[in-house]
Amino acid sequence: EALPLNPNGKLDKKALPPPDLTTLSQGRPPRTPLEQTLCTLYAEVLNHPHVTIDDSFFDLGGHSLLATQLISRIRETLDTEITIRTLFDTPTITDLAPAIHDS
Repeated sequence: EALPLNPNGKLDKKALPPPDLTTLSQGRPPRTPLEQTLCTLYAEVLNHPHVTIDDSFFDLGGHSLLATQLISRIRETLDTEITIRTLFDTPTITDLAPAIHDS
C-alpha cells in the first residue's frame, strides 16, 4: 500500500521485500556447452538464480560495472576476449555466443 520510508523521508530499500526473480524469464534453456557456461557466468555476476539464453544481461539488472566483471569472467573461463561494446550490442546469450564463437 505504501512504500517504507526512512527517518529522512527517503525510500527505505532495506525494508522492501526481496524481488521474486524466478518468474522474470520464460526463455529457452542452453543448447550448447558455450551457452551453458554463459548462463552460469551471467547468473553468478548478476547474483540471479536462473538465466536463460533469451535473457538480456541489462534487463536482469546488469550495468556497465557488472559488464566489466562479466567480460573478465568470460576472459578467465573461456580464454577469449570480447569488448564491452560487444556485450552492449549483443546482451542476450543467444546473440553473444556466436560472437564469442567467431572470435
